[in-house]
Amino acid sequence: MSSTQISNNETLELLPLVTSSETFPYRSDASSAPPYLYNVPNSSGNAESEALPYGDVQTPIGRNDKIPCKLCNHDFILADMRNHVGKHILRAHRGEPDSSLPANLDIGINPCGWCGLDGCRTQLNATSQGTKRTTSNCTYHYAKMQYRAAEISTPRKPCTNLPIHCPVCPSRLNGQPQTFWKYNLIHHMTEYHLLN
Repeated sequence: MSSTQISNNETLELLPLVTSSETFPYRSDASSAPPYLYNVPNSSGNAESEALPYGDVQTPIGRNDKIPCKLCNHDFILADMRNHVGKHILRAHRGEPDSSLPANLDIGINPCGWCGLDGCRTQLNATSQGTKRTTSNCTYHYAKMQYRAAEISTPRKPCTNLPIHCPVCPSRLNGQPQTFWKYNLIHHMTEYHLLN
């Protein structure tokens, strides 16, 4: 055995000791959300764009269920949350004060349009019939949103922040272009596609 080789017993001693927990190995004890698997093949072997939860599955929130905004804590029904959160995002992106938010809350440059927090993943999927639907790992994902109706600003629902495809990014392995929230796309474009 050369000086750079180590024996099997020494190799075992180099491995870290990992204690078992209720959440190991799927998430850390500090994580509140389970990880999600993307583009999982369905029974026919085709890659689906569904975000599948791996671990604890939360009970879906109904369209008319009142839920607190994760930014300001005011209650809204799920069907209206995207419209409400859009106001917070626009104000933050424009640098306008938002008196309904806690003073120490900072909205990032890529917040989720469903809940306003960073870290959620949403994918816009175009079907063969030309309709659009969304999948997301966000707990506030409103899967039954009528995409075409949501594209139009109305006095009751002025927000047009929707998942949209980046027109420049290459398509993903599933054939769908990369998805970004409309109000966040400018940040993506300037960071990744702005020519010097």
